[in-house]
Amino acid sequence: SELNDIGRDAIRRTAQALSEVLPCYTQISNERANKLGCSDDQIAQLRSVTLEGHTDNVPMRPRGDLSDNLDLSVMRAASIVRALEKHAPLRGLVTDESNAVFSAAGFGARRPINRHDSPVSDPANRRVEMRFTLRGPNVF
Repeated sequence: SELNDIGRDAIRRTAQALSEVLPCYTQISNERANKLGCSDDQIAQLRSVTLEGHTDNVPMRPRGDLSDNLDLSVMRAASIVRALEKHAPLRGLVTDESNAVFSAAGFGARRPINRHDSPVSDPANRRVEMRFTLRGPNVF
């Protein structure tokens, strides 16, 4: 659940990319939207960004604050949320003013990319995914 140097670099690059794309989807002024080249159908559409932590299916032994793979997956996602919140370009997106919410969720081994019949150490299943929730169109 702790980031290494490669992970911190990936977070910096991710934060930069998000800071270029997400402002158009938040509640911003018309003036800022025009400067950024946002279209009208983008503005205020972002409801939330959820970081979802996952693990392989090898049961872990309790250690420290972690009692199982579910705890590890939550801690993994939460560490990414904290790291993203530290980057200045994203600070404006995680305030009440923006209406955008960053949160963490953990799924343990319940949503594998690669399914296995027995416990297998599988790096592909140890991951954090980012899920964007947008407002749906008003069709009713």
